[in-house]
Amino acid sequence: MFRTIADGVPGTEMSGHWLEEDEIWKILSFVRVLERSAAGSPVGCEAGPGDAARGKTLFSGKGGCAGCHTRVARLGPDLSVAGATHTRAYLRESIVNPNQEVAAQYRATRVRTKAGESLRGLLLNQDEYSVHLMDQRERIRSFARSELAEFAVLNESLMPSFGKALTPGETDDLVAYLCTLRTAPPATNVSSTGTPDLLRPDPRDWVTYSGNYASHRHSGLKQITPANTSRLQLKWMWQAKIAEKFETTPLVIDGTMYVTVPPSDVYALDASTGVKLWEYRRRIPPKSQVCCGQVNRGVAVLGDRLFLATVDAHAVALDRKTGRVLWDTEMIDYRAGYSATHAPLVVKAFQHSGIRSLEFT
Repeated sequence: MFRTIADGVPGTEMSGHWLEEDEIWKILSFVRVLERSAAGSPVGCEAGPGDAARGKTLFSGKGGCAGCHTRVARLGPDLSVAGATHTRAYLRESIVNPNQEVAAQYRATRVRTKAGESLRGLLLNQDEYSVHLMDQRERIRSFARSELAEFAVLNESLMPSFGKALTPGETDDLVAYLCTLRTAPPATNVSSTGTPDLLRPDPRDWVTYSGNYASHRHSGLKQITPANTSRLQLKWMWQAKIAEKFETTPLVIDGTMYVTVPPSDVYALDASTGVKLWEYRRRIPPKSQVCCGQVNRGVAVLGDRLFLATVDAHAVALDRKTGRVLWDTEMIDYRAGYSATHAPLVVKAFQHSGIRSLEFT
């Protein structure tokens, strides 16, 4: 079904669709829910054994589930509404035998370098020359294929089986707790893990629209000088999928470049190769009004989040390592002629975004 949606059906009016893999998987998940509903099968958890209170303790304690399966999860699917989307039998099987059914985006990737380093993680992207993945410590790692002795995408999960780690009663308790999760919780606090120093940024990074709070727009790097500029050469080129003009200032943090593309899209690129790590694409309402083109001037960063102001006057927070939407807030009704195209500014724990209005005659 995945290939049918992506590639279409030859010889028929059903053409392929220009969708990202995660978007197609979301469509498939919805179709499966419709199938179970039409067949009279339970949609979501049915009543069963187990103590939900004990299961909640297991989820954050012995089971270690909270590290990979919360709303800001990166290495496993979000289980915040597991009780509304999965049956009791499916949840139990996923705990006991996690390799039984693994979505493509959560298949384990194994690499071993010629220098002897071995690691597992989730594949972000690859091309003929490089491989990019998120390791089990949620670090983005990039490797040239020439330095790898082994590279494999496995048909298995990073999650170990808990069939022996938990007793049957504990498994019932954990499933009972998961069955209570039917409403997504509010966004959590910003993580300080890997937080760039916005007041004293590393000279190798560019952490705000203007480089720093003084807006000097001056890099402290010394490698490029008037004496060697004539020897600069093209290292890589990345082609956007639009014909609009660019007015963005990319951020660069820990070797990853975050660039916005009109109208209100965000791409994370490996700064050394230009390979895309993830993308966020926003569908803008057709009646959005802007005076001078649907441009966007960049994002802001705080901790593990990126902040984006959109043409339809929303403020959006994205997970910096995956591009997942953490929250999306309307600043003002775009239908009244308002829009936002600027790069937000973060001050302390607050993200500041403005809006603009236009009158059309």
